[in-house]
Amino acid sequence: MAGYVDRDTLVRLSADTSAAGRKQLLDAITILFISDNDHLKDEERQVVYDILRLTIHDLEMGIRRSVAEHLAKRTDAPSELVNTLANDEIDIAFPILVHSPVLEDAELVEIVRQQAFRHRLAVTFRKEIGEQVSDALVATGNEKVICSLLKNGGAKIAPATLGKLADQSKIIVAYQKPILYRADLPPELAKRMFVWVSVALRQYILDKCDIPKDEIEAILGQAVVQEALAKQDGTRQVDETTTDKLVSLLANNKYIDFTLLFEAHTGIPQSIVLRALTSDTADALAVACKAGGIGKAAFAGILAGIRRTKSQGENGLQKEVRSYMLFYDKIDMDSAKFITAAWKQNADFEMALSRLKLN
Repeated sequence: MAGYVDRDTLVRLSADTSAAGRKQLLDAITILFISDNDHLKDEERQVVYDILRLTIHDLEMGIRRSVAEHLAKRTDAPSELVNTLANDEIDIAFPILVHSPVLEDAELVEIVRQQAFRHRLAVTFRKEIGEQVSDALVATGNEKVICSLLKNGGAKIAPATLGKLADQSKIIVAYQKPILYRADLPPELAKRMFVWVSVALRQYILDKCDIPKDEIEAILGQAVVQEALAKQDGTRQVDETTTDKLVSLLANNKYIDFTLLFEAHTGIPQSIVLRALTSDTADALAVACKAGGIGKAAFAGILAGIRRTKSQGENGLQKEVRSYMLFYDKIDMDSAKFITAAWKQNADFEMALSRLKLN
């Protein structure tokens, strides 16, 4: 059978339950859903849908896939048929789960609850996802599914659900970045996460989130102090980014390794870095970090790591860290680079530092 398939032919074939008749019906449906069927009138298309509802389970996989691809973006596709396809094998269900505007939230929730990983993951790719569906996806507890949901800017996630995921990100590090990168992230949640996220993400919060400067300084001071004290007890793992590794080396008293990595990262000689570390003040360390492109959050972590055994308790450490963060902000980049260039030329350490210009 080839070419145009009319309504009367479909009705006749659907009534023929013989093997030959069923074969002809499948051939007719194949023609309709593998070729362009935009020529169908509304009443003819409705007949096709009615027949498909009755025969979809008898169609071979390739035809079911073609039917699913054709119906995926249609607003007039029958709900029952769409639901059947959405619960089919993933190769068939995928375009329906991702694109179909016919699927209601309640139906998507049921699919998420009843189906396995790949169906759930497909749902996270939808252009828009309601809060109920997001809650169902989060309830699966699957890290990959939840990360994919968090990365979807069209997914609505209830504040309470997002807050729960933020708390879980203390342990599940993979959640941290997609949560902080969400456009709907409440500032309060960013501030809450500040204490446990990586140095790089702290810097992102400093750069991108609308949090008053004095408030973020206080949070940062508290965070880096808590981190330094925790690392001293060996209770926290450290991400292996360059700046986090620097903080980790200090926490483990590996000062030589720290100076070598600092030199490799910033180009500032090891001897100068070591002198900055052992100085009574953190002025030189702040200049070296500023010139070397190490952000304020990382600088604060490094400083806390150095001073954790020298300050008068946690409050004293917080006060010192906050004070030097303000100092870091005032350092002019050109001045910082001038001073470090002078150090590299073996200029007098303190004399070069005295050339520092503060804003």
